[in-house]
Amino acid sequence: MYEEKIERYLANEMSTEERKNFEGQLQHDSVLKDEFENTQKALEDLRWHQRMDLKARLQNIEKTIQSNESQNTKLKFGWIVLGIVILLILFLIWLRFNSSSTQEIPDLKIKTNHDTIIRHVPDAMPQETIKVKSGEIIPDSKPEIKKAKHTPEEIYAMVYEPYTDAELENQVRGGDEKNDYEVFCNFYYNERYAKAISVYGNLNADLKANERVLLIKANSHLALNQLFPAISILEKLHRDTNSKNKKEICWYLGLCYLRLNRIDEATKLFSDPSLRSDPRSKKVLRAM
Repeated sequence: MYEEKIERYLANEMSTEERKNFEGQLQHDSVLKDEFENTQKALEDLRWHQRMDLKARLQNIEKTIQSNESQNTKLKFGWIVLGIVILLILFLIWLRFNSSSTQEIPDLKIKTNHDTIIRHVPDAMPQETIKVKSGEIIPDSKPEIKKAKHTPEEIYAMVYEPYTDAELENQVRGGDEKNDYEVFCNFYYNERYAKAISVYGNLNADLKANERVLLIKANSHLALNQLFPAISILEKLHRDTNSKNKKEICWYLGLCYLRLNRIDEATKLFSDPSLRSDPRSKKVLRAM
């Protein structure tokens, strides 16, 4: 009955006035509310399975790359050892040749003009002529092969995990919920993010302004792929110089920017002093 309205609302295709009317209707129409909640739950389940599938595939790719790098390292080491052995053999041959032969080796002479270099070598060898235009730089015969970088979306799927902490886990394990705040935490912990966002509206003013509560709300939006509401909350928290959760705020705001391909802003946040020793940020910066 309400499928089209619900789909437009969840896809952010409604105008401000339409969204306000729809949200007002949700408060009074129980049929619409049930259908809306069922649709949100189905979308959450679908996104969760897609995220887990992509994450598993990316982890397999990462393992394969690491295995190949390990094999390449061993191969390079073998070539280095072989090169050293060959150089030693050539050196011994050169010593023997010098001690048993009085034949003079012609000097190497280089004649130059504006755009040509001619190198004279012994008669037994053909002359080499290398033509070089003025100002031209001869490229390396073995160009460097750069590893393919992951896309921002792949990196995001590889590292994103919803925020949690010991206090949240202890609170959820404590038993039945007694107030709106505990219901809010329980919904978030059990990945019912749309429900958590809805219950947030019932909290008192102090809790709504609480930094940790806002961090959880921002993560609820992030888990539902609602990036702009999450960014709005996290940017406000990031501007607070007295923040007690600076590290996690920088991390999740950086992930939002990364997801939107705002690479410079994301790099700046992942390089923040609060994340300097965090293995998560190091992994992301290597993959970018």
